[in-house]
Amino acid sequence: MKYSEVEYSYIRTELIHHDGSCLNILGLLLASSTAIYGFVAERGLFPLLIMLSLIWLVGFLYIVEKRSTIRRISRYIQTRIETESDGFNWETYSRQHRYPHDKTTILLPTLSPLKIEFSLLVITNLINTVWLWSSDNINLAVGQTLLAIFALSWSGLIIFRYYSSSQKEISQTIAGNRGKFGD
Repeated sequence: MKYSEVEYSYIRTELIHHDGSCLNILGLLLASSTAIYGFVAERGLFPLLIMLSLIWLVGFLYIVEKRSTIRRISRYIQTRIETESDGFNWETYSRQHRYPHDKTTILLPTLSPLKIEFSLLVITNLINTVWLWSSDNINLAVGQTLLAIFALSWSGLIIFRYYSSSQKEISQTIAGNRGKFGD
């Protein structure tokens, strides 16, 4: 079955939409963090920091779901459309060249958007925990510490599952397309 340029364009547009959703959520998370940090600093309402950790956890889980959808759509384009239609090769080319295996990878590692988003989740929980431990409210500090451990453990497991499930696909893609683009 040959796929049309219209379907290919529609699916690529869907990918862009999902990526835009991730950027919008990340922007909202950063804006809400700034607002809540300012409010806590001004008024001393430390329980808001725990709420902020929960907001980041939910936002991160949503971002992971969107990134998984992006990966699934990308894989569909690569395995269905690009293998059965001439001229559509972006996903195959992109996957093959996404992970360079040269000396610059060690000096300048590639950071995926998901790793950056996970790093921001870690930083936010660290700031919240340190801030609460420096306050006079030990109960909130203990609660935030437990929440941070839970959020980071759960998110870490999810991100591990995300990358481990796709590692096999990446290896198969690179192996299956060697020489296809003159490499």
